Amino acid sequence: MAKLQTTRPAGARIAIAGVEKSYTTRAGGRIEALTTIDLTIAAGEFVAFVGPSGCGKTTLLNAIAGLAEPSAGSIHIGERQVQGKPLSEIGYLFQKETLLPWYTVEHNVSLGLSYRGLKHDAQARQRVDHLLQIAGLADVRGAYPSELSGGMRRRAALCAMLAIEPSVLLMDEPFGALDTFTRAGLQQYLLDLWSESRQTVVFVTHDLEEAVTLADRIVIFSKRPGRILDIVEVPLPRPRNVFQVKQMPEFSACYQQTWAALSEEFSLGEP
Repeated sequence: MAKLQTTRPAGARIAIAGVEKSYTTRAGGRIEALTTIDLTIAAGEFVAFVGPSGCGKTTLLNAIAGLAEPSAGSIHIGERQVQGKPLSEIGYLFQKETLLPWYTVEHNVSLGLSYRGLKHDAQARQRVDHLLQIAGLADVRGAYPSELSGGMRRRAALCAMLAIEPSVLLMDEPFGALDTFTRAGLQQYLLDLWSESRQTVVFVTHDLEEAVTLADRIVIFSKRPGRILDIVEVPLPRPRNVFQVKQMPEFSACYQQTWAALSEEFSLGEP
């Protein structure tokens, strides 16, 4: 098992130290969602969280985003501590649809700029145009979300997040509801965009293949209360082609290593 760092080393973009999270139920009971999470994520690193449903992956993601405050421990983004309030450098792509149905694609992608007073900023507008172009959405910029396929809506949502130029991207199973081919296309699109900008990415998924395909490291969570079972280094070269990497022996070895860590916790057999 990889040794986890509990201090904030120079260059760490996200530092999680001793984080725990518990909830009180309506009946007065106590639910422990996370216990003693220590993790550092480097600037520009792509990290995937995997584990069973209910293990606290999204809870930790929300804590990093400032949408939920830990019961114990601390989270830092750079030198700033996250204290239950979102920081401006964070972008969050939720699992559910977030495009506003009464706005066009272009308006949805530009919405974050309006909130930051950049609606008429020439450079920001150029960034929106660039994102729509490389996402293959330039020709449908005037369309409404209901007129788009599921894959196109996901691309538009990703563009909306990237338009505000966050340095940290948090993604909660963003492609989970899509078919295999659409998902692969969006994985490649995400990798291509990330190769340009190299933001720090934390990506939650239940799909081990997706985790190996995208990430530099895979953080494996136990069943509730969630703790880190293992951290798997992904040895695949970059840039990556999502179709070609699956043919590499390193891909299979990394997948097997990830599965082995999970199977030991959950008494699973061979994949």
